Amino acid sequence: MKIETFNTQPTFKTFEPYHLSLGAKANGFLFVTGQVGFEDDGTLPEDDDRQVENVFRHLDRILADAGAEWANVVQMRSYHLDKLMETQALKILEEKRKRMPDDQHAWTAIGVTHLMPAGSRVEIDVTVAMDS
Repeated sequence: MKIETFNTQPTFKTFEPYHLSLGAKANGFLFVTGQVGFEDDGTLPEDDDRQVENVFRHLDRILADAGAEWANVVQMRSYHLDKLMETQALKILEEKRKRMPDDQHAWTAIGVTHLMPAGSRVEIDVTVAMDS
């Protein structure tokens, strides 16, 4: 099996210190590294809704660069600071409804005590089915 790294976004220099790829392609799937709510200038807003909007904007660009669409997403995982899950889930539902049907994919929401980097309040990763 061949695994290819996927790094097309210049705004994701954030991952360089951790030696991570933006994503990896393997066996007809693109596995996208968890995205956090950075603005394009590298700052993290304190507003939860803005961080969620930014995460989806990053995912929009990644999917487009990979030649995929939201219709190709088969799984989404979201990570939330403990007490924020319920309120962030509402904003995530709003953003995802703009992009895909509710019953199209699997979604797991996970409560955590900390996200990297500090100041991150939500993180989302996706698995995307790609043409072979």
